[in-house]
Amino acid sequence: MAEAFCRKYLCEKLDCGVDETEKFGYTVGSAGVMAVSGMPPSAEVVTICSGMGIDVTGYRSSFLGEEEVRESDYIFVMSGSHLSRVLEMCPDAAEKCLMLDGENEITDPIGGGIDVYSMCAQQIDRALKERMSDICNENSSSK
Repeated sequence: MAEAFCRKYLCEKLDCGVDETEKFGYTVGSAGVMAVSGMPPSAEVVTICSGMGIDVTGYRSSFLGEEEVRESDYIFVMSGSHLSRVLEMCPDAAEKCLMLDGENEITDPIGGGIDVYSMCAQQIDRALKERMSDICNENSSSK
């Protein structure tokens, strides 16, 4: 959900299409520290994203590796355990690896019903809008 929401928000902020964000210097990806690569999104994620006008049916999960960590400008994690795992893998990523919702954890909704996913989606959406607004403002002032 975070990748889909981030792409949507960036496209709105930059007034561009989904395939055009790289022209503005933004590449968005999503990977998990415990993910099994190649898994499709859950029915709940598809439903929530579809309700926001986002098609995620072609998305597949991927595992976060050291190379992705090193290549990223920012890494936003949902929980303290995710943060710890990334820093174990790549200790020098401390300055660019941040909790998505500040000090607040975002609980993984896996195994929960649509209401749990919906609450998680709302928290991710709110936190992403704040983070992306900050990042877009930083980048526009540095150009």
